[in-house]
Amino acid sequence: MENNLPSENEKLYAKVYSRFKGSDFFSVVEDGYDYLNGQIDRVLESLKNRDLTSVYSEYYTIEDTLSLVDSFFREVIGEECADAFNKAVKSGNIELYDKYDLEEASVHPVGDEIGPHYRLINEEQFDENGKYLYTNAHKNVENPLEHDIYDVYTLVHEFIHSTNDRYKNMYKSDRELLTESVSITYEFILYDYLKSKGISPNEIGNPIKDRMRHLKRHASNMRYILKMLNKVRTDENLKNIQFDFSNDDEKKAVLDKYADFCAEVKYYIGTLIATVNYKNYIDGKLSLKTLETYNFSIDEYNELDSLPILFETLPTNDEVVSDLECLLDSITEGKKL
Repeated sequence: MENNLPSENEKLYAKVYSRFKGSDFFSVVEDGYDYLNGQIDRVLESLKNRDLTSVYSEYYTIEDTLSLVDSFFREVIGEECADAFNKAVKSGNIELYDKYDLEEASVHPVGDEIGPHYRLINEEQFDENGKYLYTNAHKNVENPLEHDIYDVYTLVHEFIHSTNDRYKNMYKSDRELLTESVSITYEFILYDYLKSKGISPNEIGNPIKDRMRHLKRHASNMRYILKMLNKVRTDENLKNIQFDFSNDDEKKAVLDKYADFCAEVKYYIGTLIATVNYKNYIDGKLSLKTLETYNFSIDEYNELDSLPILFETLPTNDEVVSDLECLLDSITEGKKL
């Protein structure tokens, strides 16, 4: 007789869903379930059998990194952005430290992770409603140095996050989704800028390949998330599962799984929006000025209302996949974008 009892992982997803199904992130996925479900297999098929390896070969000092970031901001985005970046470095709101200096790195972790990130200091992970709590918050970028061009990409990425997060003690899921799309778009534009400076391909690597490699993982994880979401909404054995939030171990497991869920959603959707952004930028349909306006408007809108700044309507799956395949052809087969 077939065993139809739910697995422990299915039970955990059911507990997460029962607790956070009204949260913004679950609403995004549930409202867009058919859209995402009709897209993911096509995205994975487009990514299959692509050479997405990228190597950075040259040694970069802190001075090399800061100089290139300053030049990019000053020449591409504007003097104001470059000045704000340099002010943040001097004030200590941007902290740079050697990844391989274990004593220094040990004072910078976020949870169990040591890596480049932007955050508001004194952040509590989630409150009981699935919202971030910020206490006595101030902006901070921490960037462990790899001493290669990767430092330039990540520092631009993380600093851009800080430019569209001007309100303290608040959090909105649409900002989390859209800020990733902006930061990743600027990574791609930075790549073009570095190529225009005549820097060798072996030195600048290929951040687009890096993002496409990550997208492959995020798409696979999103496919599993959609499968689990459908199951916990329809399976009678899972529908009524509740959780004990007074149990610290169970609370941690549920919050950790919800955090993983939010991360996969924002990086998957953010990368695809960035892909469409970049294709529109190359085609002359998205100007740097419009991208800047979009960036600064992110935290002023609710329920993804800032998307129409870029799109009259959400791109169809055909458009998303077409732009993705054009981008993949350009970086893996050398075709003109």
